[in-house]
Amino acid sequence: MLYCVIFISLFVVSVFFYTQIESSKKRQQYLSSIKQQPLIPTHQYAQWREWVEQSHIEPAVVAQEVQSLTRDPNQLSDRAQGYLVAVLTNLSRKLDHDWIHEQLAQAKLQTDHIKWLPVLLSAEQAIHRWYANDKAQAIMELELLMATAIREHYEFLMPKLLYWSGYMSLSNNEVLQAQKYLLKSTYYAEQYNNVFYLSKIYHGLSLTYILMEEWEQALTAIQKARALGERWPNIDSNTLQLYWYNESVILSNLQRKQEAQAAYHKAHFYYLRDNQSLRHRILDIRGAANIAMLDQDYTLAHHLIEQCLTLSAQINYVYSMGRCNLKLARLNQAEGKYSQALDAVDASAQSFGSSHSAYSVIKALNLKAQIYESMGSSSQAYALAKTVNQAEKRQLQRKLRDLTHAQEAFELAKQRDELNAKQRANSEQLNQERLYLYWAMSTAVIIGLLVLVLVVRTQRIKRENARLAHHSSIDQLTGLHNRHYYYQQLAKGEAIASHREYHIALFDIDYFKLINDNHGHAVGDEVLQQLATQVKPWLREQELFVRWGGEEFLWLVKADASSKQRIEQVRAAIAGSPFATSVGQLVVTTSIGVSLAATPEQLLADEQYFLKADTHLYQAKRDGRNRVVW
Repeated sequence: MLYCVIFISLFVVSVFFYTQIESSKKRQQYLSSIKQQPLIPTHQYAQWREWVEQSHIEPAVVAQEVQSLTRDPNQLSDRAQGYLVAVLTNLSRKLDHDWIHEQLAQAKLQTDHIKWLPVLLSAEQAIHRWYANDKAQAIMELELLMATAIREHYEFLMPKLLYWSGYMSLSNNEVLQAQKYLLKSTYYAEQYNNVFYLSKIYHGLSLTYILMEEWEQALTAIQKARALGERWPNIDSNTLQLYWYNESVILSNLQRKQEAQAAYHKAHFYYLRDNQSLRHRILDIRGAANIAMLDQDYTLAHHLIEQCLTLSAQINYVYSMGRCNLKLARLNQAEGKYSQALDAVDASAQSFGSSHSAYSVIKALNLKAQIYESMGSSSQAYALAKTVNQAEKRQLQRKLRDLTHAQEAFELAKQRDELNAKQRANSEQLNQERLYLYWAMSTAVIIGLLVLVLVVRTQRIKRENARLAHHSSIDQLTGLHNRHYYYQQLAKGEAIASHREYHIALFDIDYFKLINDNHGHAVGDEVLQQLATQVKPWLREQELFVRWGGEEFLWLVKADASSKQRIEQVRAAIAGSPFATSVGQLVVTTSIGVSLAATPEQLLADEQYFLKADTHLYQAKRDGRNRVVW
């Protein structure tokens, strides 16, 4: 009887653990399926997304292409029917065709059950407002729709909503805001494998870099946009023309003449393949004018620019008139026709001002400065205009720095999310292994071997977790902790005193770019390593010294009566001790900006402390470098 009870107990325990294991496996498979399979297949709805976008600007073309599909909408999937309603809604605002209104009414009856469709239609209404110049209302509506999409779990709409928010911000000259939207959009587009919007997003990013005249970064972005665009199943030739045109402009500014010519010929090829609308003809002419000026064929360039101005005026394309007049001003300057060049640049600035393109106005003013310099004029009025222009340029450079920090912060957040996801997956796997262990113990048949295998595997997982945690917090070059560790300590306070006040001291190595340019990046790396070595002995308990990025370091120094003296001593020690490198002794100095005192909790909650240290750092740079500014 006792044996029977024991056997039944063992059987019940075995069945229990077996069902638990199978349940855990199914849960793991379910989670994997969600992660690996996007809600929207890569190419299945790319054509519909393209029609939705084009229906705002080329309604007649889209109407012709989708009319045949409306004859039997029942054969379309739910998602395709939702996109059809969006397309027909957009067309109904532009075209007064009976079949559009009839099919729209019928399609709406068949799509009442699609919960996400009102969000998409509201987004299309916001985009329509933007095209109608009600731009402030359009952006506000998109902000509300993004909150709704996240709350209702319609994240597959986020690439579109964020892309358009970024595009609208860019059109309003809010480059920093545009970059933030576009970077976040890449995250969602990659999650859902949405190649259509990924291509558009990278094109938008290339435009932000073009405005900032960061040509290498602009080239990388536009080439990525083009490569992604060519993966669309039915990409239109007008889009490829636009991508190749922008690539040609970027290459021209990089003085890569042959590549610029080849890119323009590609753009012209795609222009000839499509419907050749006036806007795309103007784009083709502007591209040809760029190449003519690059070849110094000034007669052809004049002819093409006159064509550009005539066609742009014909359709009241004000921004294009500004671009064409800017080319005319450059052309007249190159020919020594300074009076005509000044007239053209004034006309360009006026057109850019009418189209609310502040960055382009700055470009026009900068060209005007160059024309005056070519004329040998140095009037007081122009000197003041040039000073204003230089101030505007410094402001743009500061914004570019903000963009870089925004991108770094976004990449850091992505790395953190990926690390957390991997740790959760490892934790789930560890729980499953424990179930195997309990089941093996209950059966008491192969317990020794099974326990050994599971222990080894568990330790491997733990070591992997520890390795991942270590590598996420250490800068591999200097051996210092990184900014991820810094924020972690502000939150947890394991290595610092949570009740004490600290100063943020931001270090930046002076003329570090010259060290890299003159001696090579290997020597630059040696300088970074030696600076880390020199500062470490000055640290006290419960202080942090981390590599912030590039040639920047951050010292979280205790706020007391000696902190000012200690920071000055460190600066003097660095400046007074030449660094021994593979190319000989190098004198290295640092500029240091210091924040007000605050507790770790305050530093984490309020970014103004860091921004104050950053401002003081750049004041130290402006004041002559090799100094500390409080």
